[in-house]
Amino acid sequence: MAQIYVKYNPYKLETYIEVNGREIEKDSTLFKVIKGKRLQEWVGKFPEMLVNELNTVDFEIKFCGMDLDWDDFEDSFEGAKKKKIIKKLDLKYIQAKSHEDINERIVNIFTDLRHGPIDDFRDAKLLKAFDNINNSVFPVNVIATMSSGKSTLINALLSKKLMPSKNEACTATITEILDTDGEKFAAVIYDENNVVLQDISELTYEIMGELNEDENVHKISAEGNIPFLDSRTTALMLVDTPGPNNAQNQAHKNTTYRAINSDSNNLILYVLNGTQLSTNDDASLLTYVADQIKKGGKQVRDRFLFVINKMDGFNPEEEDIGKAVQSAKNYLSGYGIEEPQIFPCSAYTALNIRTYFEDVDIDNLTRSEERKLPSAARDTLPMIDKFIDFESMHLEKYSTLSPSAQRELDYKLKVAEEQGNTKEQALIHCGIYSIEAAITAYVKKYAKTKKVKDLVESFEEVLESNQVLTKAKTKVATDEKAAKAYAERSAAVKAKIADGKEAEVFKEKIAALDPIDNIENKADSLKENAARNTMKIFNHYGDVIRSRDEAKRLVNQFTTLSSDSIAALTSELESVINKEVVETGEQILFEYQEKLNKIDESATDKQLDFNTVDLIKGALTNMRENAEAWCSDNFAAETVDDVGEVSYEEKLYYEKVGQEEEQIVVGSHEEKVGTKRVKTGSHRERVGSRSVKNPKKKGFFGKLKFWESEYVEEDVYETVDDYKDEDIYKTIMDYKTVMRDVFEEKVEHIEKFTVETSVIQTGLVRKLRQNLDDGIDDALSYAEDQIDNMKNQFTMIFDELDSLISEKYDELEKCANDQKVKEAELEKNKKLLGWIEASKAEIDEALDM
Repeated sequence: MAQIYVKYNPYKLETYIEVNGREIEKDSTLFKVIKGKRLQEWVGKFPEMLVNELNTVDFEIKFCGMDLDWDDFEDSFEGAKKKKIIKKLDLKYIQAKSHEDINERIVNIFTDLRHGPIDDFRDAKLLKAFDNINNSVFPVNVIATMSSGKSTLINALLSKKLMPSKNEACTATITEILDTDGEKFAAVIYDENNVVLQDISELTYEIMGELNEDENVHKISAEGNIPFLDSRTTALMLVDTPGPNNAQNQAHKNTTYRAINSDSNNLILYVLNGTQLSTNDDASLLTYVADQIKKGGKQVRDRFLFVINKMDGFNPEEEDIGKAVQSAKNYLSGYGIEEPQIFPCSAYTALNIRTYFEDVDIDNLTRSEERKLPSAARDTLPMIDKFIDFESMHLEKYSTLSPSAQRELDYKLKVAEEQGNTKEQALIHCGIYSIEAAITAYVKKYAKTKKVKDLVESFEEVLESNQVLTKAKTKVATDEKAAKAYAERSAAVKAKIADGKEAEVFKEKIAALDPIDNIENKADSLKENAARNTMKIFNHYGDVIRSRDEAKRLVNQFTTLSSDSIAALTSELESVINKEVVETGEQILFEYQEKLNKIDESATDKQLDFNTVDLIKGALTNMRENAEAWCSDNFAAETVDDVGEVSYEEKLYYEKVGQEEEQIVVGSHEEKVGTKRVKTGSHRERVGSRSVKNPKKKGFFGKLKFWESEYVEEDVYETVDDYKDEDIYKTIMDYKTVMRDVFEEKVEHIEKFTVETSVIQTGLVRKLRQNLDDGIDDALSYAEDQIDNMKNQFTMIFDELDSLISEKYDELEKCANDQKVKEAELEKNKKLLGWIEASKAEIDEALDM
């Protein structure tokens, strides 16, 4: 039986492994797989890798780490045992130290460093990088279909009735709620151009209702207390994200798909109506969710929490709750989402307990007191009884909680039962605590550890570069041979920087970096995929459509499917642009370091104990942090969304006048309108009015707009001509709605409607492709401008770094050649090295598991 010891530190992304008492080799397959990676990236394949590496199926394993990581580690090995990859398994957990205050400790350490002897810690660029990380916001996007109770769920999480509960299809705003632990909620209101409309110092349910009715309001940025999290360690933001049937404009739908296609620093709460699962509104979005999950591992899967709401609508005396939950799993599985994280819930019950009954002793209510309660509160009382009395309604049992989170919840329930706390028991059983526990676990496991890691990296390199310089100063002051070698290096490096030749070569390499071709190729692939997806709709129709309703249904279905495909393309294109831009920035940093290495190689053949790049490690790290913040998802969103939106409506009609007939063609709907006669004259007569679309100037990221506008009344006239007697037929069809019959008072209907499906298909697909081309061209053009801007900014920063290198070498030369400087530096450097070592030790101790 192989003996394995694994120690994992999520704050450093370090994994230590021993096999049979010996640390694994650096060149082993195991080491390469785990190096610098989060446990969740490799743990799924780890059991099988051990079997292949050690040629055994029997293991005794000890794991040292945090509870949440142990949950994943244990789950992976237990799963391998069930699949019979492993035969014998002895798993033991060694709990690492708990660091609930680690973020605060790291921030305090940085504050101490800023007041220390190293000026670099007061540099504006480092401070900016630190602030970017420390103030980063973790979004929880709440997505739902209509009537799923999304607003009620958000209110339940807030323990406050703030979000208006109404027909969500009417909601035209995006609401962001940032956790600040404040007593009151405040908000800033924006229009679609991100212009501030108003500041609201105290946001209420009534005001939120008015804002949601205001068509000028595009986004509400609110802040207040989200009770189940501590804002001091992680700035969590609940985002009321437009759902699949809630996107009144394309930009809102793009926002939804963008959230789904984001990185790990983003959690999705997908809310479903447990009493009415099957809805066409879910189809495209759930398929897209499944595609994203399939691309990643456990960490990606952990991002998606599926809340099955309105479970209070089930009758446990007549219905099997377990089967209802299984139905939800089967429903998601039908879209390709296997083993989803399910959280059955009654948000309505939770909200009412946390609001109406906050200060009410519900166990001792008199009948008179009960009658005085609001109707919603009275309705909740039997629900509370149902969740407590019926074990099948204990929804936490069906939730996908980690073992550690489940243990915490079990303990909370035990305490509530011992204390006879009915409200607390009901809150546990109605599922709201399970959702909050899952959000908290994800934040702790991924967001918090990443934030701490990034914070530490932002100033560890500064300590190391100063340590290198301080040691070098000490050496040149005490070792003549070293002083001579350093002097040679210094002179050569400064000369190379001064003559500018290396800089010119470097700038030429930067200029040659061009990710646009890659972006364009991938954009073309995305465009073709979007077109293919929309083409599928025509497979359900024959060659000829023979009814007005069927034609209308086809065009409406194409409109919806195209809108979904566009949203998917938009989010994917943003990811492509963001990835290429970041990789370009990393390549620029690599080229700069290569430039410095070549200067070192040409400077001297003596082996010195540091490289020139070591002197500016801290500055490079700060630059990288600021570049990553600049090249964030916001950059990509701007690139794609802000290229201008143009409304569009294709009528596809032509008229032939003066040839004994008039046709308005987008099909061949024939309606008899009279008889044909020899023309003797003509005049116009008003025959009524009709509703027509009034386009608004907003739409998809490039050009496409799917008639998201309102009707206006327009007078209808008919030209009356004199002809010899013959039948006249008029063919009418509207591209979007199969136009209403505007000649209703004048026509005699006949039962004949024929339109070739290919006619509709050609017009729809042609215009879709045209607008996709225009939109992608605009996005590429904007991306190219931004990349050029990045190159210019990087080049200027590298000029500053060259100057900084010269300054560092000047310090070394003075320390080597000036006796007074040498003596002063020796004492100063001794203290400084001690301070640096102590600071590094303090950081290591704070992060030690």
